[in-house]
Amino acid sequence: MMSCLSSSASAAATRGNPKPPQEQEKQLIPALPNEVAVRCLARVPRRHYKALSQVSGPIRSLLASPIFYNAHSAFHGKQPFLYLHLHPNCGLPSQWWAFSLASPPSPSKVMPFPIPPLPSPTYQAAYAILGHHIYVIGGHLGGILSQQVWILDCRINRWRQGPSMLIPRVGASTAVADGKIYVMGGRGRQLPDIWGEVLDPAVGRWVEADYNCLNSSSGDGTDFKKNRACFTVGARVVTCDARRVDKLWLGRNGWGCFEDGFFYTLEYPDKLVGHELGDMEESVEYWGKPWAVKGLLDLPMWYSIGTRRRPKQLAGSGSNGRSLFLVWIHYWNQQYELWCSQLDLNNTKRGDDWQLSATPSSSHKIFSSFDQFTIGGSLVVHDL
Repeated sequence: MMSCLSSSASAAATRGNPKPPQEQEKQLIPALPNEVAVRCLARVPRRHYKALSQVSGPIRSLLASPIFYNAHSAFHGKQPFLYLHLHPNCGLPSQWWAFSLASPPSPSKVMPFPIPPLPSPTYQAAYAILGHHIYVIGGHLGGILSQQVWILDCRINRWRQGPSMLIPRVGASTAVADGKIYVMGGRGRQLPDIWGEVLDPAVGRWVEADYNCLNSSSGDGTDFKKNRACFTVGARVVTCDARRVDKLWLGRNGWGCFEDGFFYTLEYPDKLVGHELGDMEESVEYWGKPWAVKGLLDLPMWYSIGTRRRPKQLAGSGSNGRSLFLVWIHYWNQQYELWCSQLDLNNTKRGDDWQLSATPSSSHKIFSSFDQFTIGGSLVVHDL
């Protein structure tokens, strides 16, 4: 009898004294189980995440969790997103924008959404994409060179500071291979001492690049540690003499991209050129004859009249291995318009000559502004 009374009293005490607030599971949406709430919130498009994060603390924490990322991907599917770093010329801070590259119902349905600003903005930074992360490397602000590294997690669009480089540098070239980020060249007082360095995110620190493990386009290896630029070819890092290929603008990101056996570059005034690469196994000159790519005249608003600075960038490669994304600014009707297009590549060889062509499969006007701006960086992140 006493044991029964004791059990009843214990049960009553439990009902009368619920668990402390910190031990209770935080409810996302009132009157809904959290499992159902996660499925409901996963249907919200990514462009509304900023507003959604301001609803409550539990929802803000959910948006940063792998559970929500997996639920969102299961509902919407994995899509490529274009991330843009824009510099207004009116003295305002730089801005980051993103939008889905999945084909919208109509060009008017393209809806870019803002990304939180970079905590420490810089100009002429280098960019690298590794997995779902964008690395913003170095740059300058007010003439002061930076060695800082900022990392954007594109799944939740949040910044965090990464390990700083060994030396400050501006306008460097980058490459990614074997899960590591290589940085070479640029401008900086200490460049003769450390021309290139590499970051292994798993280790979390930069070390000087091992030049013996990299491919060089100078046959004799002279001055291998100086005046080098790097880029990614497949799963490998290739370096070349930045002085001899200065017209390729390898020291600046966004104007060169490797795809389908060619290194594509944007050249003045409105040209896209494919440079054939030779046998990577030999220590010889890799750069072959440049071939002009036909088909760009089919792009809407291609001729960028009225912009003082270089108005075009190659944003990156498509997931199919035969396409490029191109971003450009067009001045029209007293407004500056930002356009993006996916180019499907078609390369055919006739004898010793190549015929390169690019067919625009989709073109979208992202937005327009009365204030002039320049493109600091444009990057395509896949599988988001």
